[in-house]
Amino acid sequence: MDIKKIDIKTWFIIILAIGLIISFIFNQKNNVNYHKDEIDALHKTNSDLLLKNDSLKKLNNKLDSKIAEINILLYNNNKQISEAQAEINRLKNKRNEIPNYVNGLSANDVANDISKYLETTKNTNSNKLER
Repeated sequence: MDIKKIDIKTWFIIILAIGLIISFIFNQKNNVNYHKDEIDALHKTNSDLLLKNDSLKKLNNKLDSKIAEINILLYNNNKQISEAQAEINRLKNKRNEIPNYVNGLSANDVANDISKYLETTKNTNSNKLER
């Protein structure tokens, strides 16, 4: 190849190639910065977050058990309320039964029933006082 026959474009390509080779030779001394400090800080933060996550899981489990206990208490309270409501409804329905029963009795029967009632209440009151 004759040097005189090389045109400007070829000279430009040769100069760029030489510059590229020189840049590869001198840039090999530069180490790639892997941000080791940042990675170490992130690992430390990650371990701290894992510890916090574990403690939060323990607290969640405790709260779940308390919630379960409260749900049981609520269920029992609702059951007692429904039983009390049923008893109230039953007593409301029986409200008019006593006068009907008394209306069917004679005067002597009414007097006897009142006497029996007074005796039983007197006995229960005296038993309460003796205790």
